[in-house]
Amino acid sequence: AVSFSVQIPPGQIASAKELLSGIKDGYPRAMTRALNYGASQAKSMTAKQLKALITADTERIDKSLTVSKATYSKLTAVFNIAGRAIPLFRFDVAFMYPTVTGGVTANIFKSGGGKLALKHAFVAKFKSGHVGVYSRIGKSRFPIKEHFGPNAAQAFERTPGVEAEIIDQSATKFEKEFLR
Repeated sequence: AVSFSVQIPPGQIASAKELLSGIKDGYPRAMTRALNYGASQAKSMTAKQLKALITADTERIDKSLTVSKATYSKLTAVFNIAGRAIPLFRFDVAFMYPTVTGGVTANIFKSGGGKLALKHAFVAKFKSGHVGVYSRIGKSRFPIKEHFGPNAAQAFERTPGVEAEIIDQSATKFEKEFLR
């Protein structure tokens, strides 16, 4: 999992407390609002970056991104990119149905990386409604194993420089919201 933190200089915190001392709950209210706004902006910027990078459906990307909001008693907002694997079927997958010889190919990244070819894989839908890309382990019908693509954290780490850009933009949004 990947998480972000933005540090606020102690001098700015002290001056903000002094400025907002005349307003009831002024400092904690302004701080929680600014922290939550900055974290939610980081989440939306990251989602936008990931959607431009990988071919997984947006629902799976959004499920991987979480924000723990700040409260008056806990002046910390945390943005996380979870490491849950995304099923390969949720990416851009090409297959013949019913599957004939040729297997399954998948495009995981929108630019570069090439196609992932799984020659002996097949697509199956279970009674529960779950659809996935599977391959057999050994010669018998069972057991089978499901294939997964990279999780959102792995895909995010593949793009250098994006983390610093998101931290900078989130800090700017935080500061702007706090001064408002």
